Amino acid sequence: MTTMDTLHGEQLAQQLRALETRLVRDHEELPAETVHDCIERERARFSHARILSYIPVLVERAVRPKLKRART
Repeated sequence: MTTMDTLHGEQLAQQLRALETRLVRDHEELPAETVHDCIERERARFSHARILSYIPVLVERAVRPKLKRART
C-alpha cells in the first residue's frame, strides 16, 4: 500500500521559504544565514521521508528553540 501525500516537492520548498522569511523576521537580531543554515540542517533530517506534509511543522518546531538559544 502506498501513501498518497498532498504536498509535493515544490510546495514543500515554498513552505520552507515562507518559514524562513517568518523566522528571519522574528529573529532579526540573528544573521539570516544562521536561520537558513538551521532550517537546512533540520530539513536534511527528513530527506528520506515519504510523507512531506508534516516536514514544515516539524522543522519549525525544531528550529525555533535553537534560534531562541542562539539569541542568548
